Parts: sequence; structure tokens; C-alpha cells
Amino acid sequence: MVVALTAPAAHAQSISRGPGSSATGDTTIAGVVTGTRAVWDRTGSSIFTRAVIRDAGGVEHSVWQLGGTVDGIGMVVLDAPAVLVTGDQVSVRARAAATASGAWRLTIAGVSKKSSRASFVRTTTAAGKPLRWAGTCAVVTYDTAGTREIPGDDERAIMDGVLAAWSDGVGGCSSFVVTAGVPRETEVGYDFVNAVKFRDDKWCRPATGDMPEMCFDGNIAGVTTLTYIDDAESDRDGEILDADIELNGVNFALTATGGDDGEPPCESVLANTFTHEVGHLIGLDHTCWSGGPRPKDQNGNDVPSCNDDLPPELTEATMYNFQDCGETKKASPEADDIAGVCAAYPDTVGAGVCRTVSVNLESGCAIAGHTRAPLAAMVIFLSWYAARATARRRRKRSARRPRGPGIENKRWRRTRLRPGRDT
Repeated sequence: MVVALTAPAAHAQSISRGPGSSATGDTTIAGVVTGTRAVWDRTGSSIFTRAVIRDAGGVEHSVWQLGGTVDGIGMVVLDAPAVLVTGDQVSVRARAAATASGAWRLTIAGVSKKSSRASFVRTTTAAGKPLRWAGTCAVVTYDTAGTREIPGDDERAIMDGVLAAWSDGVGGCSSFVVTAGVPRETEVGYDFVNAVKFRDDKWCRPATGDMPEMCFDGNIAGVTTLTYIDDAESDRDGEILDADIELNGVNFALTATGGDDGEPPCESVLANTFTHEVGHLIGLDHTCWSGGPRPKDQNGNDVPSCNDDLPPELTEATMYNFQDCGETKKASPEADDIAGVCAAYPDTVGAGVCRTVSVNLESGCAIAGHTRAPLAAMVIFLSWYAARATARRRRKRSARRPRGPGIENKRWRRTRLRPGRDT
């Protein structure tokens, strides 16, 4: 719920004197900035920025302050609180004030506490160019086989909810959305179809042409494969061309709800794992480093090792590499994830535009790369399943761990979900 004051002064004052208010009528709002938007006032004389702050109870508050940037023109008010940005963790004093037309809004009277914005990491090319989609929309295609682990087609509703959570979460600062197209029988691969595949029978990528099947580590709950342009000479360098998600229904018990009973196999809550994988599809990487080239966060700092003593803001993040059996806390994008998407897709023009993805073969600029989708902490996250359509019924299975050959000559990162901390 977004708080918007449109009542007369007396009512506005009663709202502003709720819990946390001061004797002056100011209201204290503490939380995370989930979105901002700067606009000119009607006279064209001043820029105002509206920030949406989500408090600990999940309530969203809309507050306004002077300053910001619109269409390449910036305005700053020196000695006043700096304009809030997405990802900031703040405690602000807000005050009800009337516009010239008589409407009421909450304005920022002061910022008593402000911490640095939540950290996020983006997947990059070999040369360090962050990956992103060319348009403001990506469409995924669910394989019609679905999974035996969840009754009927209930998995589709769960995944639809995850996609909506991502789109709604970034709506305050980005026009980027991920939507689902018409389900169809499909397989993963570079074909401009962003497939979501459950693998219930074998945690392996099927053999293709002259290449053998490739099996994944049984500790991995899900993998996301990104194919992108990797050509520093191209103005399309870093453009994502195809993204596929595979979920492990062989070594994990895929479920619609949490509450793991402690018995093998480890439960992988679909919303938890799929939310993480969609983050990879959008272009986000893990919050800690577990091997391979060491990525950097949005501030240019080396991402800390997963073996370090990590702070909660990293281990509790949706894009953390590990997770627990039955975990649900990664089932929604949080401030750091939202900040990452808004950094990659900051524009609000052309919302929902899904540009046709193509490659000019004469330029020879497309090359494949595999994104890693590890969820740190326990066994259950990252990956999608490719299930052959058989009778749909939930069944438990023993936690065997198939091993397969590694994949060489590809930039790829795999999501590792282990039963317990991997430290």
C-alpha cells in the first residue's frame, strides 16, 4: 500500500501523528527505498523526486523531496538531505504539506539515518561489460511437460506469481518486466526461446548432434544458461540473446510450500528457487564468490568469498549462492535485487516493449555463456526441471548425486544448493 495524503489538513495531521511521530507532527518512516521517480512540477521551475519507502511491516510510503534528474537536467539542493535512491536504507522525518491545488503529500523534512544502498552484482562479459536485454521485456516459455512433483499445473501459477513479483518490485524505478508466453513442448538451447524446463528423470542436458549429454552436480537445485553477445568491438556487447532455466527434480523434492521435514531428499520450494533463477535471467549474479573470475559489485569492489564471515545483507539476499532445505526467504526480490534491475534498466519509456532478439550473422558477434545460479546455504534453489510428460503425481525420491563431466570453453556459473553451509 502506498501512502498518499489527499485529505484536508486536519486529517493529514492525524495520519502524521501515528506511531513514531514527534510533537511537531512529523512522522518517522524507516525502511528501504524500493523505487524513485523524478518529475518537473507543472510550472517547469523545479524538479521533485518521489521515493517509495517500504517499512519492516511491508507497508510502502510515498515521500517527496526537492531535486533529482529529468531528461538530462539535474537539480540539487545543497545542504539539504541528498535525494534518495533505490536501495538506500533510511529513517526519514516526513511532514504532510499541501500543493498549490490543495492536494496533500508527505515531504521529507530530514534524514536522520542513511546507510549505503544494498549491494548487488551483475553478470558480465569476459571484458567486464554487464549483461542486459536490449528491450524492457523478456518472455519465458514453460515446457508443457511440467513436473510430477507438484500436482496438476500448479507450478505455472507459482511461476507466474514469481514473474509478477519481479515486475511489481521494480515498477517504481524501472520499466523492465518478465512475462510468460504460451506453454509449449520445448528443450533448452540457443534458439531465442527462453525455456523453463523441469528435469524429473535425469539431472542432465540431453545429447545434441555430435555432443554427449551433460550432467550437472546433484547438489545444484537449478541452473540458468545465458547466451549473449561477447564482442567488445560491437555496440551490442553484453546483449542477452537467449536465457534458459532448468530445475532439478531428481535430487530435490520440488514443492509448492516450505516446511522441510528433515528427511531426504531436500525440499526445494519452487518460488524460492525460481525467484533466484529469474534474477540470473535478468542479468544478476551471486552476492558471494565461489570460484572462477572474481566479479565486482556495483561499487567496483571485489565480491567477497563465500568462505568469509559474511554480513546478513549478503547471506539473506535473494541472489545469495546457497539456501536451506525448505527455505522460502528468497521467494521475493529484495532491495538489492531491485537496485540491480533498476541500474540495468533505468528507463521508464517504452515499458513492456519486447524487442525481437536477432543476430547479424555477418558481424559474427554472438557467443554462448552460462550464468551461475548458486544459492548459498543449503540444498534447494537455482534450477529448473525438464520433465517428460508422465502421470502427474508427487513422489519422493532418494537423494542420489549424479556426477558428470565439466563443461569447458564456456563462461558459465552454476548454482549450487547444498544441504548445509558450504564453508
